[in-house]
Amino acid sequence: MRFSMKKISMPAFIGCILAIICGYFLSMTTSIRVQAQQVRTRYVNPAGEDFPIWGWYCFFSDVLPADSSFQQLKDAGFNMGMQTIHTDTTLMKEVLRKAKKYDFKMIIQSGMVGNMTRLPGTVRMLKDYPALLGYFVMDEPKMDQFPLCRQYKDIIEHNDPKAWPYVNLLACWDNAGKAWGSDDFATYVEDFIKVFQPSVLSVDHYPVITTDGVHISSRFYNTYEVLAQVYKDHGIPFWAFMDCTALAPMQWPDETNMRFAVFAALAYGCQGIEWWTYTLPESNKEDWKEAPVMPGGKRTPIWYAMRNVNMEVKALKDVFLGCSVVDVAHTGAKLPLGTKRLSSLPAPFRRLDSGDAGVLVSHISNKDKEYLVILNHDVEKSQRIRLTRSDNTRPIYQLMPTGEERRAADLSYTLSPGNYIILRFR
Repeated sequence: MRFSMKKISMPAFIGCILAIICGYFLSMTTSIRVQAQQVRTRYVNPAGEDFPIWGWYCFFSDVLPADSSFQQLKDAGFNMGMQTIHTDTTLMKEVLRKAKKYDFKMIIQSGMVGNMTRLPGTVRMLKDYPALLGYFVMDEPKMDQFPLCRQYKDIIEHNDPKAWPYVNLLACWDNAGKAWGSDDFATYVEDFIKVFQPSVLSVDHYPVITTDGVHISSRFYNTYEVLAQVYKDHGIPFWAFMDCTALAPMQWPDETNMRFAVFAALAYGCQGIEWWTYTLPESNKEDWKEAPVMPGGKRTPIWYAMRNVNMEVKALKDVFLGCSVVDVAHTGAKLPLGTKRLSSLPAPFRRLDSGDAGVLVSHISNKDKEYLVILNHDVEKSQRIRLTRSDNTRPIYQLMPTGEERRAADLSYTLSPGNYIILRFR
């Protein structure tokens, strides 16, 4: 091909060069923006339009769950869970076929997953089963175990990009954090993100402790402060574990404790509820007392309390699923570690008065609606709160646990122990 060169003026030449440079930087900016968007949208809710609720050890090991066991889980609000199947590949397939029948997602825990030699074949064998959510990799890893977790992740995702390599992180209980190789929880999480590059974080921190009297773990709220900041910085949402097994030093799991733990996490933007542990572990120790489902399939009072809380989460999913947390603050005579004091409220609210125990106050935005979530810090005593308005013309609606909205006239409430109130103001 032959080109002809024509004389051009210097201003025109400079204009051409500037146009090329601008075009280059525009394309680079667009590329960076697209990459940032991809990072912030790589998490896909495995429950679709439902709120993810899953159980640790939903079924006993190495058995094909009966239809009644799946139905029992669905009745309690679950849509996903985990089962241990040590070596039986036929059983894995049968469990996943039955899970699909109940629109249930499964995480498989197995020695075959823990064996790097056998892992690729196992993943390829199960990758086309719609009910498969992913594979259990490690629970509560220390920082020096993060590279090993990453090796498992790479193998799983290479053989099935859709599968979730599941790792659960341990939040620092009181002053025990250094045992996991980190001076603080934020460093632990940031290092995990750098090494593992997760699309979602799973974290356990059970709040209600009975050592030296009933109290909330001193680092509980700080855990969620860190996770909420991680979502803002990295676009990585978090799922949180809730206690449903009686085990010291946690307080016996009743409906009050469960509701408090769940809605504290939701107020910070939690996008998945995990229950530990749905069935009583088979390697039972003397200090494991009771779970929602006991050997033989018997439901305990814990099952019914957990179901009630799960149903509230599902009824209120329009508030929490896919939400953005605008701000979280606290009131009370003494603020929880790592939190900030409430200094202002969104219009049409002007002021909130509470008791000395204080409350958590979360401003949540979801689609075109705005909510105020208020949670009682105290899991033993009721607390009186009162909101005053800066604007008396704008309607405010209270959301009931069923999801029903009612026009709120008097903004004075008595919050029962560990309970919440949700107000929609826009």
